[in-house]
Amino acid sequence: MTQDTRAAFFSYHGEDSDFALRLANDLKAAGASVWIDRLDISPGQRWDRAVEAALTNCQRMVVILSPAAVNSTNVREEVSLALEEQKTVVPLIYRDCTVPIRLRRLQYVDFRKDYDRGVKELVKILAPKQEAEASTPIPVVDPPSPFSPDVRSRVPERLVSLAPKQKGEASAPVPVVGPPSAFSPDVRSRVPGSSDIFISYAKADKPRAQQLAEALELVGWTVWWDRRIPIGKSFSQVIQAELQGAKCALVLWSQTSVTSDWVEAEAAKAKQMGKLVPVLIDDVGALIPLEFSRLQAANLCNWCGGDGDPEFQELHAAITQYVPLSSPTQHEIDAKKSKNRR
Repeated sequence: MTQDTRAAFFSYHGEDSDFALRLANDLKAAGASVWIDRLDISPGQRWDRAVEAALTNCQRMVVILSPAAVNSTNVREEVSLALEEQKTVVPLIYRDCTVPIRLRRLQYVDFRKDYDRGVKELVKILAPKQEAEASTPIPVVDPPSPFSPDVRSRVPERLVSLAPKQKGEASAPVPVVGPPSAFSPDVRSRVPGSSDIFISYAKADKPRAQQLAEALELVGWTVWWDRRIPIGKSFSQVIQAELQGAKCALVLWSQTSVTSDWVEAEAAKAKQMGKLVPVLIDDVGALIPLEFSRLQAANLCNWCGGDGDPEFQELHAAITQYVPLSSPTQHEIDAKKSKNRR
């Protein structure tokens, strides 16, 4: 049987096999190209050889993370092989667990709260119609793997628990319907590093970062923040490219961000490039790292989201110095507001 090299190999632990099988069925029903041992090994094929061939030939991998999976030697070996061969690896968090260090740099899909939304996000990158838009996998350079090199010759431990189940146990496919995805429809089509504004913030401040990003987009600027990192891509490399290409960088100072090494590093880089715009979202002026404490900051501590707020207008003026904005027509304003409501 010819192996589809664009299929995504499912790496998972036997304890998670029910979830893995349900997900694979739903992705296949939605048109995604995936390979999972429970569905794609033909009668009469040897399990070990079939798994070895799929692991070798598939250029993408979906790894299902759970407490059992992160402690599994076989799952770790499969992931190690995929990274070393520069395959695209998509981490999927199924249950709360400590994500392995080698996967923390990659954007993940979170299935812990919303299964249907997770399916939609995976379909975007695994469905055939999206393949032409997929970018070349980012090479990952790591030290030699501590795992043994015979991963392809061993039968994964999960196979012990994968005896065929009774007919009817597989769940029905999940229809691809529902609320819009968290990822904007233009994410895949935009040119990397081409945004007007880059927003740096601490994870705890995500709701306020989103509120500000949406307000600035409504005004007419293009905004990038790390919510838009494509699944399976390296955080550090994508962020560096976006910060480098943006015309200005907003750094949101809060009780949390003033102690964040990531935010401080991004602020330092933006200052070095001469495009830093500090923004207070908490009253932490005295706590801002010394290198940035003398810079005048926009004060949005009491901002509630409206573009008529005087402090927002001051921020607007500061950004305009870096990114002049032509006056939109009334038609364009109405169109943006309509899009925002959806």
